[in-house]
Amino acid sequence: MALVAAAQNFTGVGMTNNQIQIQRTMLWMGIFSMIYYLISANGSFSEFIWIMPATTYFITLLLNSIQKPALAESMLQILLWAGLYIAFVPMIDEAFLPFSLVGLK
Repeated sequence: MALVAAAQNFTGVGMTNNQIQIQRTMLWMGIFSMIYYLISANGSFSEFIWIMPATTYFITLLLNSIQKPALAESMLQILLWAGLYIAFVPMIDEAFLPFSLVGLK
């Protein structure tokens, strides 16, 4: 019940009704995607695809609300490079590994 009340009171000052409705929709999408991930049988990382639109929306709102452009740009660069690092480092590690370490003890 408290979650429903929190989502209904989640309004933005100076936003249009459409923007407030989109914000509520993204909030509910994020909540239900986390519930879906927690109750799913696999629990695999690929199931996080359902939370990506909500996460992207709220990160964009955060970056737009920052008053200092240099801080917003540096946060954007950190997010960009961290995403590339997480995406490509496992492939680089596997490409330069000459043998498998699975059977070694």
